[in-house]
Amino acid sequence: MAQKKLKITNDKFQIKNKRSMKDIYVVVANPNLKESISYKIGVEALRRIKKQKKNIEIKIINLYDFKVPFYKTFSKGVYKISKDQKVRLPKDLQKIVNEMRSYKIYVFIYPIWWSNMPAILKNFFDWSVFFGMKYDFKGSKEPLHKNKRAFLITACGADDYSQEEKERMIELIKLNILPWWGIKKIDSLLIDGTYNISEKRIKKYTKECQGKLFKVMKF
Repeated sequence: MAQKKLKITNDKFQIKNKRSMKDIYVVVANPNLKESISYKIGVEALRRIKKQKKNIEIKIINLYDFKVPFYKTFSKGVYKISKDQKVRLPKDLQKIVNEMRSYKIYVFIYPIWWSNMPAILKNFFDWSVFFGMKYDFKGSKEPLHKNKRAFLITACGADDYSQEEKERMIELIKLNILPWWGIKKIDSLLIDGTYNISEKRIKKYTKECQGKLFKVMKF
């Protein structure tokens, strides 16, 4: 697979581009990438897309590589609001938020733990939804992300969930958090039965993931 323009360092795509709006920003929430099926499928799908569309810019970050304290509402020392109403976020989180704003598509890759997202991802949303991802804190009520799109790639070990149960596992992000940011175009891929998943099923899910991502990319 040709990857001359694609450099990966510490699980990040580093691609330079002169355009003001970049393409895909991937937020991973998994402490064990070597064993992660959702990460394996998601990254392979992104590699295939990059191979077909060489000019797209993709960056991947893992929340476990950053130091973000747990969000505490109105707790002294956790955040500060200055006189001009600019919110002071934890340094690492501010870096992520600033980067995300310059991308058109957000991809979230994470496991399902106890029928929900990992705590580290929930903490990210607790901070970012209110501080720097919904409004600009300058009096405007215009969502900052109304013209952007998102895609969720997640996985669970069990394979006996009903379709309704699967939908409930991702509805907090898909139906509440991201729409509140202003994002209307949101799709998802939930991979089940990862405890005994075969290579054949991995290839099937990778192809499905690639196809769904292509649809999300069509502005």
